[in-house]
Amino acid sequence: MNNKNLLIIFLVLLAIYGLSSIFSSKKERSFKTELIEIDSSEVTTIIINPKGEENEAYTLKREDNGWIASKGDINTRATKSAIDALLSNLVQIKTSRIAAKSPEKWSEYEVEGGAGSQIQVLKNEKVLEDFIVGRFSFNQQNRSATSFIRLNGQDEVYAVDGFMAMTLAQGFDSYRNKELLRLAPEMEITEFSFQSQDTSLNFLLQDGQ
Repeated sequence: MNNKNLLIIFLVLLAIYGLSSIFSSKKERSFKTELIEIDSSEVTTIIINPKGEENEAYTLKREDNGWIASKGDINTRATKSAIDALLSNLVQIKTSRIAAKSPEKWSEYEVEGGAGSQIQVLKNEKVLEDFIVGRFSFNQQNRSATSFIRLNGQDEVYAVDGFMAMTLAQGFDSYRNKELLRLAPEMEITEFSFQSQDTSLNFLLQDGQ
């Protein structure tokens, strides 16, 4: 075999390799492993619309002195640990596979309007992410959990391993600060009173007693 034929064979093989690399690259890019791509420090507002038409949407908003949870006429401080966990979970959502590619399957995975919980993540007025968390399934045999998520405006339904996605769609009370008072009696309280319908008592701290 002369050098000319060897060169032709080499060029053909090189072309085949190049084409296969291109198609392989396109196939890899078509599968979105990092489903939610945000910088948690830029998030100013999270709007959660729980599944079920009877459930009312609520908002978590970053203020100068912390996060505020709002639902209807209720505006209250949000629990910092709950917000931190939510933001951490948002940036860690990784898909394992595409469960469906057409709207005909949305109802099966509960990722259509009202059937799933819609979550919108904003930076000021700009929507960074908008997605729907659908049903949750648990495999008893291998003890594994899977949640299903669809990005709003797209057809694909993604499977997410673990319990993480399910925790994103918790109710308003999960983020509301339930603590009414936090006091350090030995440092702050010097006097307090107790009043009931027929009793009035006053307590005063003097000389440590």
